[in-house]
Amino acid sequence: MTSEDDRPSVPLPYSSIQELCDKLTQPFLNLPELRTLPLSDIRPLFQTPPLVPLPYPLPISEEIQKRVPLLTYNSDDRYKAMSHKMFDIIDGSGRTLHQREAAECDYISHWESLIGETLQLLQSNVPDMQIIMMRNTTDKFHTGSLVESSRPDMLCWFGSALVIRGEEKAAERDLLEAEHELYDKFGTWNPLFYGDSPFIFGYATGGMGIK
Repeated sequence: MTSEDDRPSVPLPYSSIQELCDKLTQPFLNLPELRTLPLSDIRPLFQTPPLVPLPYPLPISEEIQKRVPLLTYNSDDRYKAMSHKMFDIIDGSGRTLHQREAAECDYISHWESLIGETLQLLQSNVPDMQIIMMRNTTDKFHTGSLVESSRPDMLCWFGSALVIRGEEKAAERDLLEAEHELYDKFGTWNPLFYGDSPFIFGYATGGMGIK
């Protein structure tokens, strides 16, 4: 008899995360420009379950398999990034973040990967630019653009200029609250750092929603 931990990984019908993404986005390829369509026309597409198995880094219990049928145990390094994303949004009982009362920390890896990987791409193209990204901290360079002692969930400096800040909430219903906190924690516009820039970047999240 084989224990759960000894089960072999199940082969997947793709050979890379890129190929998986291509399969997942296939239903969208036949659509015209998404921005020209009313939300009611494309909502069913976003709510349709994926048609390909999704990698998961641990052996899958019957409870999880019942709730997420397309989840497939696969520990192959090629899918590690994707499988750990699946682990981030599905807990040990098989409930997704939408099916349970999620905590704010449940989403940190999701937003850090999305925003952090974008900033890493920028860094790779502008190697001389110093990019510093920190969580739950005050403005280390005292730019004045934050209310004194306030601690947004994410801050990012280019050099010593604070150019990106973010507020994150666990529930989608709290997205507006996160947005208001961005404004409440904003200090004064410092021309020494920002010159004639028309804006600085900010994001607010509630669950998986972002503005």
